[in-house]
Amino acid sequence: MLPPRAYFFLGLNGVRILSIISLLLVFASSIFVLVNDVEAVNRSMKSDVDMTDCDYIEGSTVPNQPAGVFWAVVNRLLIIFQVIVLIMSEVGWPAAFFERYFPVLGPNFGLGALGIFQCLIGATTPLAPRRRLHARRRLLPLLWTEPLGLHTHTVFLRPFRSIYLSVPTTTTSTPHASLLT
Repeated sequence: MLPPRAYFFLGLNGVRILSIISLLLVFASSIFVLVNDVEAVNRSMKSDVDMTDCDYIEGSTVPNQPAGVFWAVVNRLLIIFQVIVLIMSEVGWPAAFFERYFPVLGPNFGLGALGIFQCLIGATTPLAPRRRLHARRRLLPLLWTEPLGLHTHTVFLRPFRSIYLSVPTTTTSTPHASLLT
């Protein structure tokens, strides 16, 4: 029988391993979505379909607006860069860099900031691909994280799913038109 401190140590290292795995899955899914977006933009450029009334380019997370492709690519690249920095912080290499230039992710602070960064990335990353992509068979790498509960938005925001997926819209011209009839 191990002492209680050993179980605590093993539990924390298990959480650390799950954190690294979830960051690697976000890294891989961001690359997957980036490639899919570029392919969808190339398909839409070649097609003759009028997309002036569409909010997004079909089959992608790219908004149909001026510089939408640019900002979608910059968004994915920044998420990839953030994930790399968070993995380096989780592993603890290079500790001197984090201690000097970004101390909130260094060894002298707790893990609260790392968890907040992971929650923010998890809350923004996987929603768009599930809403925009039509090919479910190509989503397998993204859906691996859902059953495992590794994306932080899935774990922490599941009770609020109906709030952030269904936004009420008004179809009448005045807010209280239904009360007048």
